[in-house]
Amino acid sequence: MGERCDFLEEISTKRADWIIKVYVVRMWYGPPRPNSSEAGALEIALHDLKGSRIHCTIPKLVVRLFRPILSEGQLYSISSFIVQKNNMWMKCSSLQYRITLLQRSMVVHIPQPLFPFQPFTFRSIASILQEERLDQNFLFDVLAEVIGKEDPKNLVTKQGQESKRLGLLVEDLEKNSINCTLFGSLVDLIQPYLDGDKTEPLIVAFQLFRAKEWNGKISIQSSFDTSNIHINPNIKEAELFKKSLVDSTQGDSHFSSQRISHMSSSSYRSAIDELRKGICKVETIDSVLNASDVGFKWILCMIVDFDVGRNDWFFIACKYCHKKCKKIEERFECDHCRKKAVQVDLRYKLQAYVSDATGSMCVVLWDTEASQIVGLSATKVRESYSQDDSDDSYPEVLKTALDMKLLLRINVKSSNLSGNENVYNVTKACLDEHLIHKYSQSVNEQSMEGLDNVTSLDCTTDVVYLGDDESVQGGQTVTSGKGRAKRIDAGIIGVVAKDLESIPIGQLSSTKKPRLSIKKEKNL
Repeated sequence: MGERCDFLEEISTKRADWIIKVYVVRMWYGPPRPNSSEAGALEIALHDLKGSRIHCTIPKLVVRLFRPILSEGQLYSISSFIVQKNNMWMKCSSLQYRITLLQRSMVVHIPQPLFPFQPFTFRSIASILQEERLDQNFLFDVLAEVIGKEDPKNLVTKQGQESKRLGLLVEDLEKNSINCTLFGSLVDLIQPYLDGDKTEPLIVAFQLFRAKEWNGKISIQSSFDTSNIHINPNIKEAELFKKSLVDSTQGDSHFSSQRISHMSSSSYRSAIDELRKGICKVETIDSVLNASDVGFKWILCMIVDFDVGRNDWFFIACKYCHKKCKKIEERFECDHCRKKAVQVDLRYKLQAYVSDATGSMCVVLWDTEASQIVGLSATKVRESYSQDDSDDSYPEVLKTALDMKLLLRINVKSSNLSGNENVYNVTKACLDEHLIHKYSQSVNEQSMEGLDNVTSLDCTTDVVYLGDDESVQGGQTVTSGKGRAKRIDAGIIGVVAKDLESIPIGQLSSTKKPRLSIKKEKNL
């Protein structure tokens, strides 16, 4: 009779006589805590017959007993271990518990495979981008094609160690794309495959990567020595991926051209690529406001006004992680970096109203997009006016962005659909005049009169109704993040609809914008 074998999903603290047969998926030496430079225990990701993963820790003092007999991709019988809560700060398993090996633990190599080795549990890019509550400490696998690259950059870690950073743009078979950042030795590993003119697709399995959300944008990145990459891996999923790519591009001359484009700015270039390839749909504001599904949606719109005051359009951020800092006496503390004194900078959090011919909405422009639109950093804007000025209106220099016609990618979250949140995050902005002209025609086909039939509302005229009177007929309601409803009368959109066609698109996307002064009609 064969030896008893327990499944990983059954493991709990109720027993101590567990016996598991598992493959070693990945091994790495992890720091004992975040921001530590000390090499700690040997961490291992294991999987069993059912494909379930569990996190295994070998404490530093007993690593010498087990490391010589352990190899990735090999099968082992493990027993006499202890079971603990899975409270690791980086998790490779969704199970409630993890295991720890001690001196009395038994690890026996099984030379003959009893079941197939499954080194990957792939997540789709769409599931990462649309996750409502993003767990930035959970590690997962992604299979994708590399379609864009940045130049590698040297950096110094918090512990003073020299390292490297490389930004990529990766895409799956559904044409979902996401920015990916590699650190350290992974940069050297992939660099030879990025150099030169490559005509074959570069398929990569990103193993044990983590998601990262910054300024409303989601990306994936490697995590210390935990993560690994497998380039053009010899696995069934990669072969099917490549075959599907070839089948979908039969007769397409683009397939034989250079497949990996150079990106000067990963965020902006990926936005341009999405629009130029036509893989995204540009929608009207009305359709976004009435959407029934979460996800990213592009709109073609115009900036009407800003919903900010003198000093609430920016925040004080840590120079390293760009998270918000708090001031304690004469210094700034960063909870994310866990440091008591950090250097800080100003970054945009610019709340704005945008409009098209179908409606208006309130959005938040974060630092990258706001800097792109305004043409100045938040620090430069802050230096443009006196701090002692009693005027509570937003800085005059921000008005250069009013009347701007542009494409924005909006992140529609479940809180937006439920009505709990009426402000939408902007994740990308495109000011390319050729694309704006192209999608102006596309939007016109969506039963719109087109954005060219809408002009801006000059904030110097009294055309925005600021009360809560629901008797205004045909009005469009926009709710600000501060909780007050603002109504833009539908008649105004018709009144101000005639001047935009005569203004070249290039002027609308330049730094200084023409102001279209609209007089209030008597019947409004």
